[in-house]
Amino acid sequence: MRPIDPHGDELPIVLERYGPTARLDIANGPQGVVQSFQFHQREYTALIDTGARMSSIDVGIAERLNLPIIGPPIDGIAASGPFRSDPVLALIHLPDFETTVYGRFLTLPLVDQGQPVQVLIGRDILRRGKLSYDGIAGIWAIEFDLPTFTIGATQSSTNPTS
Repeated sequence: MRPIDPHGDELPIVLERYGPTARLDIANGPQGVVQSFQFHQREYTALIDTGARMSSIDVGIAERLNLPIIGPPIDGIAASGPFRSDPVLALIHLPDFETTVYGRFLTLPLVDQGQPVQVLIGRDILRRGKLSYDGIAGIWAIEFDLPTFTIGATQSSTNPTS
């Protein structure tokens, strides 16, 4: 496992305040069925959220990146209350873990709600890894079995690697 060291002078306090966060890139959505996703080397921040069943991307970022909606809206309840979300097809890359994830993500107004992150990594992704959290040292780690995997029902024939 590769430990993630949050930036700051007092690591346990930083980990307590912000939780386990990781950097990632989100690919621009394809313009058509035959086109592929394209990473644009922009860094976003994800919160490792063991309380979230499904992973989510900020709705504004999903719109800017043209992530395709892949099904009817989903109703649910989050820590901030009830929500309605359009599921999108996305491709994300977690460079610290040398892992790429493709599949369905919810869209939530994370930035508008004042969250310091743009993505929530939920149990649909976490179930494919081994998570370690050392609050005393202020570090955490996750190890995935596969370098690339798919989550959720994609409902699309778009190939993320073509």
